[in-house]
Amino acid sequence: WRRVGRRTAAAWIELGCLVGYYFTSIAAAGMVTNVIKWTVGRSRPLRFAEDGVLALSPISFGFEHVSFPSGHTTTAAAGATALVLILGARPGLVATAILYVLTIGLSRIMVGAHYPSDVLAGMFVGTTVAFLLAHWLAACGVVFQGRPDGTLMPRTVAIRRVFWAWLRRLVPSSG
Repeated sequence: WRRVGRRTAAAWIELGCLVGYYFTSIAAAGMVTNVIKWTVGRSRPLRFAEDGVLALSPISFGFEHVSFPSGHTTTAAAGATALVLILGARPGLVATAILYVLTIGLSRIMVGAHYPSDVLAGMFVGTTVAFLLAHWLAACGVVFQGRPDGTLMPRTVAIRRVFWAWLRRLVPSSG
């Protein structure tokens, strides 16, 4: 750290915190989803003929009985929500994130792995976990900070300063 200077070290720490938040959002959402899957034990669509739509096998760990909620959709929703919170809720980014999550969810329905309600539950769990984790981190004073309007903003002061200093060195002013 002594070689890069304090400002650059601070930027790397901020970047590490943001990456840590991203991966923790996905991991935490996955853990919540697995607990729900194992507790509920909803049968997958491939067992529809035998079990019907609402067949439950609580505390079941077999593949055929862990349909609710969709883990793939949970992961996609948590990752997309985390990226939107990190990069800012720009309309194009939000639209792309929604399209990505919907595509993953629809693919899970199309291949017969999940019912639509499983996909919706996965979207809810992933989005909620990433959102709650970001708000908790903001309350702790790390990774995010709250704005007066209640929205969140990533803590990137050092990253921005290092980036602009690097850009000024790259493109010298003419004068």
